[in-house]
Amino acid sequence: MVTVPPLIADIARNFNVPFMTIESAEFLGDSFWQENLAGIVIAKVPLKRARELLSHAGDTAIMMASAHNPAGNWYSNVISNGVSTLATAEDIAPTLLGLMGCSANIADYSTGQNLFAPSRNWTVTTAGDKVILLTEHERVEVDVLGNYKIFDLTDGTENSSELNTSLLSRAVKHVSRFIQN
Repeated sequence: MVTVPPLIADIARNFNVPFMTIESAEFLGDSFWQENLAGIVIAKVPLKRARELLSHAGDTAIMMASAHNPAGNWYSNVISNGVSTLATAEDIAPTLLGLMGCSANIADYSTGQNLFAPSRNWTVTTAGDKVILLTEHERVEVDVLGNYKIFDLTDGTENSSELNTSLLSRAVKHVSRFIQN
């Protein structure tokens, strides 16, 4: 399922910007993208296709996740010239609002960060009952009982690295800021 932060839908509606989400864009042809690549489009696409779309985007700003690892690899033609950037869906709103000139403190409305000016080299999100911590090289999944698994981001294999409890504690505090008791 494509996760869309409510703030993105509000931005699109309030600024009259076309908005669309696509669960699986793997088989959509070039004509679809030429006709529909306007406004805000959030879609899951295979890595090869993402790179093709970015190379033909012209002056259209695109941010997209790889369908193979949507929580960790985002690609864009405006951020790092299409180079992979550690990000999650939570980073879309702060990045778009930054592009629109918003100067509000990101911590007041999001757990994400502006990808043009990242403030940390890790990101955290949730998936079901798990907290997911992403670093440059690893994905750490922690369940509600405190059990954890650590995976290598390059090949997805589980490894036996030691858990960085200090970083995990900071990440949990960060993602918990908007949760009411």
